[in-house]
Amino acid sequence: MKKLFSLALASLILISAPFTRAEVNLELKLATGKITGLYYPVGSSLCRILNNGHKNEQFKCTVETTEGSLENLDLIADGKNNIGIVQSELLYKAVNQLEGLNKPNYSNLRLLLTLYPESYTLIIREKDARISKFNDLKGKKINIGANGSGSRKIFENLIKKYNMKFEDFTKVTDHNLYNQGEALCSGEVDAVFYVVGHPNASVQDLIRLCKIKFISLDDQIINNMTKDVPYLAKTTIKPGTYEGQDYEVKTIGPYASLVASDKLSENLAYIVTRDIIEHLEIFHNLHPNFAKITQQEMLSMDKIAKYHKGAKKYFQEKGLE
Repeated sequence: MKKLFSLALASLILISAPFTRAEVNLELKLATGKITGLYYPVGSSLCRILNNGHKNEQFKCTVETTEGSLENLDLIADGKNNIGIVQSELLYKAVNQLEGLNKPNYSNLRLLLTLYPESYTLIIREKDARISKFNDLKGKKINIGANGSGSRKIFENLIKKYNMKFEDFTKVTDHNLYNQGEALCSGEVDAVFYVVGHPNASVQDLIRLCKIKFISLDDQIINNMTKDVPYLAKTTIKPGTYEGQDYEVKTIGPYASLVASDKLSENLAYIVTRDIIEHLEIFHNLHPNFAKITQQEMLSMDKIAKYHKGAKKYFQEKGLE
């Protein structure tokens, strides 16, 4: 992977165009997530590409660790960061002033691009033959994530579609992403849920703890959920994503999105959008998650939030709207 990244990065340095307008003396402060998660390495890749593509300009992109999407929303809304990676569910709720968020007004948030899908991932112990589909969770012990988390919110919507309720489970716990693997492998719970891009380090850590199995959602439920919930899309985990996984997993999930403040200059937003779109084939090689995204998907989230005027300008110039 490091060698592949180096080759891709070298190619981008050779072909990336310089700023087409006056030089911009502005720093991009990119809010990501924990170092052990996926947002941080994705953000690091984005900054390295932008910095190396514009070495001769007064330009600097720095990546910053955070607690993830919710903190990133607040940092951008407060002007402490001008760009960040945010889950599409939280972005949708923020701009529509829905429940469960920290601030009364996120009206200054703007979308640049969708980066990659994050799959709602149901995992059980491989030896547990009692569970082969979502409905089999009735009467079982499950972990659905901390209160207010994206994982928990999706679960609450899912059980309605399956005509289930919390009383159908013998135990419901709220371990966070980093603790639930041990709960599964120790037998404290029978199933856990992740909302992550794949491959993911947390899932790989879980595989090292015990043998696991992924469970697909039913096709009808997938269709209904993606139709009714604007920030969800159909996703798959391809065979071979993890060692020993020789089957496709069908599910749903939000997108990891690149979000900016409306205070970010039109020129800089245009440049970031342009560099990603025009070098998409190189981005595909930087990380397995990038390989899944198409240009159409990157521009398909206008139902979630307003696009930044700099991003829209690029779309219009290229006839992508």
